[in-house]
Formats: sequence, C-alpha cells, structure tokens
Amino acid sequence: MSAHRMLYDLYRAGRVLEDEGDAGTLTVSQDMQVCPMVSAASAETRTLSQPTKSGLITTLAMKTDGGGDITATVTGGYNADGDTAIVFSNAGEYVRFVSIDVGGSYYWRVVGNHGTDLSQVSILEQDAEHGPGAIGTGVAPSTYRYNMNGSIITEIKIDLTGLGCKGSTAKDAIGLAAGGAAYIGRYVTATYGIVYRVEMACLELPGEGTATITTDIDLGAEDVGTTAYDVAVDDIVINTGGVAAGQLYSTDTPSLTANDYLYLIEGDTTADTGVYDGGQLLIRFYGHPLLT
Repeated sequence: MSAHRMLYDLYRAGRVLEDEGDAGTLTVSQDMQVCPMVSAASAETRTLSQPTKSGLITTLAMKTDGGGDITATVTGGYNADGDTAIVFSNAGEYVRFVSIDVGGSYYWRVVGNHGTDLSQVSILEQDAEHGPGAIGTGVAPSTYRYNMNGSIITEIKIDLTGLGCKGSTAKDAIGLAAGGAAYIGRYVTATYGIVYRVEMACLELPGEGTATITTDIDLGAEDVGTTAYDVAVDDIVINTGGVAAGQLYSTDTPSLTANDYLYLIEGDTTADTGVYDGGQLLIRFYGHPLLT
C-alpha cells in the first residue's frame, strides 16, 4: 500500500468513540477519537479510562443536551493537582485531552476546553501560612493558591482590624501589639514557584481605632520568622508610598529570597501606637516552577 493511500485511509477512517451512556466507561483505542455524548433528562456520569500510552488525543463533547448534566470522571486526573471531575451542561461543550507519560504512568491532560466548568479556575484555600501576631480582631488572614496557564498564583488576604503600628521607625512590622510572630506568609518556591511579579491591592482604606495609625503600609520580607510588632524587617518588596482604597501597587522585580517570611511594615513614622479599626489588603504573587 502506498503512503498516499495510507494517509487517505486514515483520513476516511471513523474517529468516533462510542458513548456508553449513563455510568459508562469510555476507553480510547485510537488517536483523535471524539465521543459525542447524549444526556437524558436527569444527571448522568461517564468515566474516561486512563490512557495506555502517550501521544493520544481524544475529545469528549456533549452532542445532545436532554436536560441533565453529564459529569465525566477522568481516571488519574486531568491536571497536576489530580482533579478528576468535569461537568458538561449544554450541547456543544467539549474538552480535548492529550495523553502524557508522567514517571512511567500515563495520564490525560487538558489541552482545549469550551463551555464546561473547566472555564472556572479552581482556587484552593491553603492551610494557615501566617503567624499568630498577624491575626487581628477582624477576618482572619487567608491564603489561596491556583494555577493559570502554567503560572502559580498565590493570594494573601489581610484584615488590618485589631493590628497595631508603633511608629517609632519605618520598616517596623505591623502586627498585634500583644506580640507574636507577625508574618503573613512565607515564600517557598515549591508552592509559590519562582516569583516574578507581586501586587498589593487596597480593598478598604485603613481606619484609625485608637491613637494614631499610618496608611503608608508596605510589603516587606526577611529570613527570620519570629519578627513581631514594632520589630524591624530587612527588605522592602513593595513600597506603596501610602495606600488608598481601590488602588493597586506592584513590582516586577521583587526583592525576595527563597524561604523569606513576608510582613506588612510601616512605610513612615506617622503612627503613634495606633490600632486599626478597618482596612483590607489583597496581596498577589505570580510565580512559575522551573521547567523540566
């Protein structure tokens, strides 16, 4: 058989992966197969079997929406986080996968998507990554992390209510006047990636509860994790010059070293043993793991 005829036969050959119906298992037997799924009036499920070799491309698509959603479970997970479930709700929605070799085992990875719930980024709250001296009387600090186009986005949300600022020296840590390590996070490259950009947004203007506060709040970093209220922090990551509600401050050349602890610090000496009764900040780190 000529090479031309082989290519022609491949072009003419069917590439349909049969839809096995509710609770069915879909097993890919050849490259470029498409499964045209049809749902009934109530919710259904499908399971996509783990691939047996790398380099396969397959597509799951909802051909007909009978009224019920189809939840497809991708055996082994469709990303590095091990997420498995994908929901198809409307006709025309599809997800395309490619099979890859990960340490000698084969997995599906998403390379294209239209309309499914994969359009929404999975944002996961992390276990506490802050010190006790960063917890005020308002909303407790929280850290969220998610992946977007290969980059790792880490978000730290801080409510200043109940935290204090001494005002004796610029670059001193903001935290509980009663003491305690006041770090709000720690730059660990295994979880942050290599950080190439940092942003700090002011969601709510800091409010003055008692004495005198400062609204010149910067982001600092140092290699010590025991720094508390009114103790100096070595490095400035973002110098805001003073925060205002709805404003964003950023740097594309962050002064960070692996395993640094992160602190909110005073940008001036305006404060005089002040305690905040409001103020909320969102700090976002953009990182990427080393290429392998």
